[in-house]
Amino acid sequence: MGCTSCELGSYCEAGSTITEDCPVGELCLAPSTRITCPKGFICDARTSELNEQSLCLEGFSCSGGTDSSTIAECPAGTSCPPGMAVPLPCKRAGEWS
Repeated sequence: MGCTSCELGSYCEAGSTITEDCPVGELCLAPSTRITCPKGFICDARTSELNEQSLCLEGFSCSGGTDSSTIAECPAGTSCPPGMAVPLPCKRAGEWS
């Protein structure tokens, strides 16, 4: 039996006999490389690329390693545009949240 390449969204270490889905909160850019999901993005299972759909949602903040079940709602007095890792305080005159 020959060697089979791992699919995008999965992870295979050298010498693997099975494939693993890329874990929640991690990003598998290549089948042999997995990293913690970058700040400002959501990485659910089998995430293999970052795009506009993986940006943290408006009104929420996403620290590194975030998946759709662990995003944090933006607290009162702050702003969270899409892709925010940390809420921005509303500190200019004439702003509120």
